[in-house]
Amino acid sequence: MDNDTFEPFTGHTDDISALAYSPDGKCVATGSLDSTIRTWEAMTGRQLGKPLEGHTSSVQAVAYSPDGRHLVSGSIDKTLRIWDTNTHETVMAPLEGHIITPCALQYSPDGNFIACGDQGFTLNLWDANTGKCIASIEQLDSVNSVSFSPVGIHISIGCEDSLIRVYDVKQHQLAFEPIVGHRASVESVQYSPDGRLIASASKDHTVRIWDALTGTAKCGPLEGHKSYVNGVSFSRDGLRLVSCSQDGSVRVWEINEKDMASKPLYGHKHDISGVFCSPLGEHFASGCRDHTIHIWEVRSGSCLHIIEGHIETVYSLSVSADGSLLASGSNDKSIRIWDLQSYAAVAEPLHFGGRIASVCFSPDGAQLLGGSHIVKGEDNAVNLWDLSRREPSFGLHKGSQVNCVHFSSDGTKFLSAVEATLEVWDANTRGLSQCLQHDGSVKTAAFSPDGTQIVSGTDKGDIRLWDVETGRLLLPKVES
Repeated sequence: MDNDTFEPFTGHTDDISALAYSPDGKCVATGSLDSTIRTWEAMTGRQLGKPLEGHTSSVQAVAYSPDGRHLVSGSIDKTLRIWDTNTHETVMAPLEGHIITPCALQYSPDGNFIACGDQGFTLNLWDANTGKCIASIEQLDSVNSVSFSPVGIHISIGCEDSLIRVYDVKQHQLAFEPIVGHRASVESVQYSPDGRLIASASKDHTVRIWDALTGTAKCGPLEGHKSYVNGVSFSRDGLRLVSCSQDGSVRVWEINEKDMASKPLYGHKHDISGVFCSPLGEHFASGCRDHTIHIWEVRSGSCLHIIEGHIETVYSLSVSADGSLLASGSNDKSIRIWDLQSYAAVAEPLHFGGRIASVCFSPDGAQLLGGSHIVKGEDNAVNLWDLSRREPSFGLHKGSQVNCVHFSSDGTKFLSAVEATLEVWDANTRGLSQCLQHDGSVKTAAFSPDGTQIVSGTDKGDIRLWDVETGRLLLPKVES
């Protein structure tokens, strides 16, 4: 590992075919066509100990136990092996019983059982402590995904034949008839955190939500993806569902059992150039080419107010930390600040020499950063405004084009993205802390919530993660 970055995880001698995070997120396990499993430190890419060797053919699936002490692997050699994650040795003899390659693995929440689906249309349930097969469900179609309910009583199984089967662990039988609804292979299934719902993703381009106790549909299919939906995941509070697709998109769905399909919100007359949520998440603002700002209620989707004042496109928005003020930046070369109770302008506009590309309140609401595109002249492209005096307290980058400005969460630092350079500044001394170079123009950047890292994206599709204090590149360049 050099001083600037670490290389991609290297060590396997053939393709990686399986991957799993440890429960605490600190480690990653990978299975390979080279018949081995390797474990890695997630943040550094450092390999942990020796390879886990024993399988005689490609490893197709890996899964951690809930406490992270064990790792189970499934291979084309038709066996499962359980490994001690500290010693990297097997804890018992191989688990034999599958006649076709195991391809889907998961531990029960209490760690006592392992569910394994194979390509031979069978799901086996294993005792993780003894290695004995305690139940087997046959005559399934190819198993793509398995998920234990939060209390470990049921297992949902997503199959190639478009059906979802829910298995009762205690009764050793299906809990009810297979769930019918998808029109193509079910690629992923997951229980909601409270165990009441099952989400499924399919090659039919849809996501569906089911009652976990009866298998009945809770709503119509969630449509919007334009290709196979590969995965679904509930948020920790169960209020949202994330889905990912081969169309290259990720969608976030609000969980509302009466109508889970999000509806478009209409009101603007032209393209919407930006949106910004209030700190409490109750409202959001949208800026548009029609020169207006719309304030919306998140829960109902109703438009609460239309703010008018700019005379050209509104490009950037920022809400103060207490939710009382909204700043808007426009192509009319001005920043306006609005009271979100009365929706009135609180003072005269703040003027720049070019289009306002980015605005950001300081965490205490006392200052406002603005970044602009200066095409002609020597005006400052970045200004830090003292809102009590209504004048810039600091300016920089004369005659430049700044795409993004952002404060750290504690207000001690701010960043500015100037063409291919990302600069980090001390908000108190106004001194330059870091100068981070990119291969393309930096279009967007933001501090992590704790202020220790910065993520940046360029016009070439590159994404980078930086250490704020050292300026070190934490991850290799990610190309989209």
